[in-house]
Amino acid sequence: MSRKQLSAAVMVMIVGAALVGCNFGGKDTAATVGNSKISVEDLTARLAAFPPQYQQALQQKENRLKVLDQMIDEEVVLEAARRQGFDKNKELEKQIKTSERQMLLNFFIQEKIDKAITVTDDDLRNYYNANSAQFKEAELRQLSHILVKTPAEAQAILAELKAGKDFATVAKAKSQDATAQNGGQLGWVQRGQLVPAFEQAGFAIGKKGGLSDVVQTQFGYHIIRLEDARMRPRYDFEQVKEQIRQMVTTEKKKTMTADLLTTLKKDIKVSRKDENVK
Repeated sequence: MSRKQLSAAVMVMIVGAALVGCNFGGKDTAATVGNSKISVEDLTARLAAFPPQYQQALQQKENRLKVLDQMIDEEVVLEAARRQGFDKNKELEKQIKTSERQMLLNFFIQEKIDKAITVTDDDLRNYYNANSAQFKEAELRQLSHILVKTPAEAQAILAELKAGKDFATVAKAKSQDATAQNGGQLGWVQRGQLVPAFEQAGFAIGKKGGLSDVVQTQFGYHIIRLEDARMRPRYDFEQVKEQIRQMVTTEKKKTMTADLLTTLKKDIKVSRKDENVK
């Protein structure tokens, strides 16, 4: 048996009594690392944090011990970091302060807003009825585009495409939109999701593989290609109920956050100095 195997075997013996029978209750020590202790309670919390699909595997003692070994390794590194003074590093202290600030923000919002949000079936049904256009039968189009800054550039590219150049290749080389790396693909869209001039041109293309003329929007000059088209069937309420729940929850969170800020600012004075913002 190697030294590494022996160390692992000894560790199993040390923690075996505490782990036997899946009894993780209490504050017994599962392992000691330098000046720190890993309690069985700590281990229980780590095991509980695993996603549901791993919980069955974690019923096996050998897998629980693997998790404990991971915790031990983490504690060894932390102990070494403390001994070498890394916990006093100024850059680390700044990062910790930033993390603490964000965690406090998140916790406050969770306690004051997330836990207070209630979404009823009536809320969901009302949203469905008020936004029926989102769920009715609709024409979907799969569009790609190339975006450039000047009409001259766009006309030159359109000529290349009509001469047989591959659209995706040209898009990757010349498009100034974030979709360039994907060959200009926008994915499936429906009316109401695009700026008017772009939408009108994209939905006017008569056949798959067809191209638009040069289209001007506030973003620049586009050439649009129709990749595919299909009709999306109407969605019944039950089909989109959970999707609506997410949207309604998001809307309520925005409203409640705005209301909370209004209330807080009545008690906490805010003074903005625009002249100092360059």
